[in-house]
Amino acid sequence: MRTVYLGTSEFAAAVLRRLADSPHRPVLVVTRPDRPRGRGRKLAPPPVAETARELGLELAQPETVNDEAALATIAAARPDAACVCAFGALIKEPLLSAYPMLRSDWRRQNLRERFANSSPSATSPKHRQERS
Repeated sequence: MRTVYLGTSEFAAAVLRRLADSPHRPVLVVTRPDRPRGRGRKLAPPPVAETARELGLELAQPETVNDEAALATIAAARPDAACVCAFGALIKEPLLSAYPMLRSDWRRQNLRERFANSSPSATSPKHRQERS
């Protein structure tokens, strides 16, 4: 299956690594443009861009994924599906319905972040909040 991967964060970079080692290695990685980061506000690429370069994957960093040039770049890759994980931008029509979208499950990541570096007493079943 030919896939296009859309992601930005460190979490998305970890997912990209696993996807690249699978039979569904992305033919194109789309991420956000480089942005100023840190105290010095130096221009830095998103974690997914660094990972894509490291893995030798084709990379696109359009200003907006919904413009004609970005849509043409994605279409040129001839994907069967688009994998989306922590992309950080709104995906609109026609891209939204052009390919089957495979999305990551954010509930699992949110639980990890919620209880990361917590004291044992704070994460005990007695102190966990009920979910509806």
